[in-house]
Amino acid sequence: MRVTYKSNLDFQRWLLAHLGVIEFQNRETGAQGAISVWQVSKQFSDELVPEVGPNDLLCNILEMVKRGWLKELRDPILTDDNDSRRFSMTTQGMVQFRKELSPMAQMLVKQEQKLEEKIQNTTANSEVKNRIIQQLNEFGRKFKDRLESEAVEYIVTIMKDTGWKSIPIFMGIIKDSY
Repeated sequence: MRVTYKSNLDFQRWLLAHLGVIEFQNRETGAQGAISVWQVSKQFSDELVPEVGPNDLLCNILEMVKRGWLKELRDPILTDDNDSRRFSMTTQGMVQFRKELSPMAQMLVKQEQKLEEKIQNTTANSEVKNRIIQQLNEFGRKFKDRLESEAVEYIVTIMKDTGWKSIPIFMGIIKDSY
């Protein structure tokens, strides 16, 4: 029996952002983040990624494995049902995550006002938008060289600090950049 699913790049970006922030938090320790299909189903919402059906979750994750962005972690202790399957980001996935953030980092370095407008146009909580804008405005004061690599790391730090509520904002900007 062949399972039909809809390939959903928005969902894949959301998962890359989610795992990228986890990996970024653990970069000094080298601890690798992992997520199961069951955890994914509890954490994302239709507001963030519309039109994701039950078959789409695992199938899109497996598509990301095929692309080399994720790898499946085999754990003989856990059951082998699909809900328990665990996945972690690969080096290639982290590079893709940073590539996805690159257009936003370029705007932060060169077009701060345009980035602020894009954030205001996203469909996220106003309090979260204002907090992110306030933190982004600190970038110029903290980093005089205003390098893109510094901007990417700064954006990931903001994502980590503001938590999952910031992901729709960053996804909206990333999606709008393509």
